[in-house]
Amino acid sequence: MSGQGARTIRRRTNSPSGGFTLVEMLVVLVIASLVLALVGTSISRNVSGAEMRAAANKVAAGLRYTRTRAILSKSETVFLGRHRKWEFSGRRA
Repeated sequence: MSGQGARTIRRRTNSPSGGFTLVEMLVVLVIASLVLALVGTSISRNVSGAEMRAAANKVAAGLRYTRTRAILSKSETVFLGRHRKWEFSGRRA
């Protein structure tokens, strides 16, 4: 057996293989998770801010409507604000 059936396996030791190391992948995952966490909290704050603006707009519209009704009827009117329900009352204050 003088070398005909024997194979030698060569290993690359210092050449780049074109892949990523485990440490590089972990760093990328950590950075991506931090970015997603920051974006997620910012979006949730904007949604609650939008809900607050929508509620304020509803109250303002209800107050304008009540004021208009009071002017047209030439009497005092009441605007009742209850949790998630705004209503106009034509009764005197």
